[in-house]
Amino acid sequence: MEIETQLLLTLMIGTKQIIKKLYLELILVIALPVYFINLSYSRLISRDEGFYNMAAKLLSQGRNIYSDFFYPQMPLFPNIYSSWFKQFGYSWYSSRTLTALLTSFLALLIFYFLKKHFGTLLSLLAVFLFCFCNYVVAWYSVSQTYILSTLLLFISYFLLTIKRRNTLLILSAIAFSLSIQTRLFFAGLFPIFILFFFINKSSFKSFIKESFIFSITIAISMTPTLLLAIKDFDQFYFNNLGYHLNRTGLDEAKLLKNKIRVAQVALGFVDGVKFDAFHLPILFWLSTISAFKFIFKKKIHLDFLLLVGLFTLNLTPSPTYVQYFSTLVPFALIGTIRLIHSTKLTKAHYILITFVLIGYCYKLPTDYFRYTKTGEGVIGIMKESEATNWTLKNITEINNLIEKNAAYKSHTALFWPGYIQDTSLSPFPGTENHFGFLAASKLDNKTASKYKVISKENLISFIGINVPDYVFLGSKESSKKNLKQKILDAGYSEVFNQHNTILYGKN
Repeated sequence: MEIETQLLLTLMIGTKQIIKKLYLELILVIALPVYFINLSYSRLISRDEGFYNMAAKLLSQGRNIYSDFFYPQMPLFPNIYSSWFKQFGYSWYSSRTLTALLTSFLALLIFYFLKKHFGTLLSLLAVFLFCFCNYVVAWYSVSQTYILSTLLLFISYFLLTIKRRNTLLILSAIAFSLSIQTRLFFAGLFPIFILFFFINKSSFKSFIKESFIFSITIAISMTPTLLLAIKDFDQFYFNNLGYHLNRTGLDEAKLLKNKIRVAQVALGFVDGVKFDAFHLPILFWLSTISAFKFIFKKKIHLDFLLLVGLFTLNLTPSPTYVQYFSTLVPFALIGTIRLIHSTKLTKAHYILITFVLIGYCYKLPTDYFRYTKTGEGVIGIMKESEATNWTLKNITEINNLIEKNAAYKSHTALFWPGYIQDTSLSPFPGTENHFGFLAASKLDNKTASKYKVISKENLISFIGINVPDYVFLGSKESSKKNLKQKILDAGYSEVFNQHNTILYGKN
């Protein structure tokens, strides 16, 4: 009995010491998910989430990516989310919950990394800057590839900075390969890792060894995606590259103008319509100053190399969008904190940091409310009168209305797949992805059918011969009288008309 009592006391004392040592981590483990889940639930829907979530839903139901439906990205995102959906359901709230947890995990990794290298105070500052960065608020709160790909890339970076061991090198390579399998152009960062090994080599032999281990591990861990490509390379190529090379009608001069404009917005040289606060430019330029400070000391850090690499790669898609640069935030943040840590702080510096924090927060409410309330400048919404149509609450209510009023496992023709995400209905073939309409418009009918896409004209012709069980018109399509009349003439009748949306069913 005395032995058991002693063991219990030892366990209690040990637990107390662990809690005392890790109390901040324990607080963050609770606080970060609460904050990011609330943020994700409040964030207005990004139109692209419709096809990302639908792809994951279809995979969870046994459909095959590319061969059964159009999905213009690498395959890891829908596979991760489909596994989550199998356990927790494929609702909008379920999807956003997983997104919030991934973002929370990234924030925790940043905190742990910086606490280890620069101390508790600066690591808490970094968490604050991360949580309230407008790019994080806007784009790490939605179910798209930004948070998953960035998290995997940061894990790869994080593992390389612990110790130069073969096991960690292999794990880092796996994480990097998974980031590529989420977002293809991350493959362009591979030379940066090789450059890092060369810069930090203890000998030429060690450089060759590390480069070989890293490269061969990436090749092996890419096997699932490579097998998918081998199975039907034509489908794989079209979905991941062919569509993207042909998706814009802009000429080279306009594309160059687009890239220059986006780069200027990301760097803070000009104002953009999507953000008011200069959070990313602040972090980017402070990180750049930090990098040059250490370059003079003959030190080049991997986070700055990745920052420059990501900035360059984000300009390669055509057209380029400002939200792509959300992937820079963690790496710009590391450089910023390193700069502060390397500076001997005086009272004047603390006053300066205070003013920077005030400036960092000054425009945040505007950006927060535009992505959670007003929709001003938000792609796909742009004005406050449209914002209420794109809340999670409104879209979920529409999903519930469709589920309530439509027959089980029916095919529904629709112009955006998110309207039936949380239902038992299936999208009419070709409407699993609203970008399929754009893809099909540049293809002949035979090729479009091969790639599982359909033009709006052909979809309307199918409606005209009464093929889908239901036709759903969203808030934008429901105002088009000609389309509504064609549906009625084809023999459909209204099932419900609510929330500026209409469901039609066969008579």
